[in-house]
Amino acid sequence: RLLHGEVVVTAVKPAEDGQGGVVRVWNPAGRPVRDALWLSRPIAQAQVCDLAEAPVSELAPTAEGTLPLEVPPRSLLTVRFTWR
Repeated sequence: RLLHGEVVVTAVKPAEDGQGGVVRVWNPAGRPVRDALWLSRPIAQAQVCDLAEAPVSELAPTAEGTLPLEVPPRSLLTVRFTWR
């Protein structure tokens, strides 16, 4: 679930290697958008990935357990995660 809903979830799926999951979001706006992804279970690890699911940068969950997202204008963002 997205906390602010300014980006659009385009995919929720298992990771290609079977370890964890992937969420893709799209920002239709012409400006960068900040949002946060909330998952129903605690997260052990999360990364921003490319479309092939190769890690690009680490994402640290907040104290509330959400993943802060910053999505560039008119762009997709892929987040890969594993459960705790």
